[in-house]
Parts: sequence; structure tokens; C-alpha cells
Amino acid sequence: MTKSTKRHVSLKAIALSRTIDTRTVCSALGKSVPLISSEPIVLNVHPGRKQNLMVLRYGVIVLINNSGIFERKAVSMMQPFLQETLPFQNSEEPKITVDPNSQNRVLFNRVIVQKEDDKYWQILAMLLAQSVALEIYEKNVDQLLT
Repeated sequence: MTKSTKRHVSLKAIALSRTIDTRTVCSALGKSVPLISSEPIVLNVHPGRKQNLMVLRYGVIVLINNSGIFERKAVSMMQPFLQETLPFQNSEEPKITVDPNSQNRVLFNRVIVQKEDDKYWQILAMLLAQSVALEIYEKNVDQLLT
């Protein structure tokens, strides 16, 4: 009997701009970086490390299997496609644990999944992206009301 171990996976959503020109991202980067999905855009930036980049037209990117170097590379890759860059970067990075001995759960600031699954990462990435975008919109409304 083998002992199962817990592993941590890093997903980070970052709001970079009001919008991202996703058509141009897909056509320009899809030639040099493997394209996993076109809606939403998911690029396999570093296949060996399973580091994927999700790009959403509402100005948010999500880094799957994030690291500091990957984050800098991804933000740099997106610069030519940003429209109306935000004066600040808003981000979220919950703790995600893969634990084969646990049930899938979403808690306040962490997520536990039984197994690694690209579909889990895409779903969590979409939720994170929407959360980050919503926070930007909330800040805009607050500014308008004060």
C-alpha cells in the first residue's frame, strides 16, 4: 500500500487592464505557445511544468502552477494586448491543496481537491478571474459614489 501525500498547486488571478485583446492574443501567441483552449484562452506556456496561462477579455489573467518567474513572464507577454491598463494590479491567490484522502471542498480562503485535474484548474481559474474583476468593478462604483 502506497502512502498518498498532499501537494500544493498555485493559481493566481491578476487584473491587469480594463480589457485584453483576446483575438490578437490567440492569433499572435497561439503560433508560438501551445493553445489548450480558445474559449477561454488557455496557453501552455511551459509544458514541462504544466504552467498554463488563462487570458480573459475583461482584463484578467490567471496563472496555473504559478511561480515568480512564470508570473513576470506572463505579465510581460500580455503587455502588448492590454487596453486601458489599470493603475494598480488586483490579485487573488488562494491556497489549493491536492489531498487524495480528502473530499473536494471550497472553503473561505482555500480549496481542497482529491486529484489533479485540468478541468478543476480551469473552473477554479474562471472563478478567481471573476472574483478579481468584480472587485475592480466594486472599487469603480465606490469611487463614483464618493
